[in-house]
Order: sequence, then structure tokens, then C-alpha cells
Amino acid sequence: GYVNWQRNRRRHMHDAVIDTIVADIKANAPDHLAVTGDLVNLALDGEIEMAKHWLETLGSPHDVSVVPGNHDAYVPGAFDKVCRAWAPWMTGDGVNSPVDRNSFPYLRVRGNVALIGVTTARATAPFMANGFFMEGQAERLGKVLDDTVKQGLFRIIMIHHPP
Repeated sequence: GYVNWQRNRRRHMHDAVIDTIVADIKANAPDHLAVTGDLVNLALDGEIEMAKHWLETLGSPHDVSVVPGNHDAYVPGAFDKVCRAWAPWMTGDGVNSPVDRNSFPYLRVRGNVALIGVTTARATAPFMANGFFMEGQAERLGKVLDDTVKQGLFRIIMIHHPP
């Protein structure tokens, strides 16, 4: 986290790089954006708020879907803060309840595409960068996959850590 930021990431991750990437994405006018985590580095409150403002620049929450990465849940309590701050981008269609760990997977249908957001994000010990896929989420994901295949939808699973 912090050591990596000081020794490496801070030299490469700055506004000009991100602005260039976003401009290129917008120039291609995608139908939908999927953002799969690590919007922050140390999960500080200020970073989470800045990431929220950045998400607002990408487009309407209807057109942008987010799943958190391990840096977004880097320290205890950060995941809950991220869920509150980024809820509009992590809420399934027709869902009106607050976003929390049990909100995953979430489902958004856009045309014939099912966008399915899952989370592997969790706080870890220093020098660790891994995720965990909880059993309850796996069971709920199985049901979502079954339901969406019956509807003939093309399914995209948004996940930060690959299985």
C-alpha cells in the first residue's frame, strides 16, 4: 500500500494519465462502462470521496457499473464506506436497499446483456493483496447465472480478482 505508493505508483498514477484514459474511453462512446476496482490506493476517506467525484465524471450511474477491488477495502471499515459512497454505481436494477457486502452479486440488464457485479474485496494484513469470494455470494451468483441464461442474456461477470 503506502510503501508501494511511495516507491512506484505515485510516479505513474497522476491526473494527466487518468484524464487521457477517460478522454479516450469517452471518444469511443461506449454503451456502458465496467470499473473493476482499485479506485483508491490506501482507502483513506479523502480518496474514497475523490473516487466518487471521478465516477460522476464518467457518466450516469445507469451507464457505469463498479465493483470494488482490494485497495478499496484496504483497511477495516473501508468496504462499508465505499459501499455508501459508491452505491449508485453498485446497485442492481430495481434494488432500493443500501449497498453492503450482501448486495453482491448485483444484476443490471442493458439490452441483451446481463452485467453481474461480484466482490472479492476485503481488508488484508500488510503486504497482502488478495481477495476472497464468500460462499453465500457464490450461491447467489449461481442463481443469477441460472436466471440470466434462461432469459437468453449474454452474461458479463465484473470481478476484481480473477478466479
